[in-house]
Amino acid sequence: MLIPKQNNILNEIPNLEIIALKVEPISPLISQSLAEVQFRRTCGVTLLALKRGEELHEHPPANTIFREGDIAYVLGKPEQVARAVELFAHAGAE
Repeated sequence: MLIPKQNNILNEIPNLEIIALKVEPISPLISQSLAEVQFRRTCGVTLLALKRGEELHEHPPANTIFREGDIAYVLGKPEQVARAVELFAHAGAE
């Protein structure tokens, strides 16, 4: 059975957030693959899509390499999203 379209499905699951995170020039993610970063394991978030320039890549493959300026759309609980924000924000983090 198909559920009728909602105005915002996230209203139905209020404990989850979707945010967009930009890969900045100083990001430790640059030149790393999605497989190397392991968002779900390190932060608990799911990468839904990656925007590169004008192209949106839904469910990017594990061998996708992060580049400066990429926009990552991630899904997770607020505390998981906060960990992802930190990962994107820490230059030189190891």
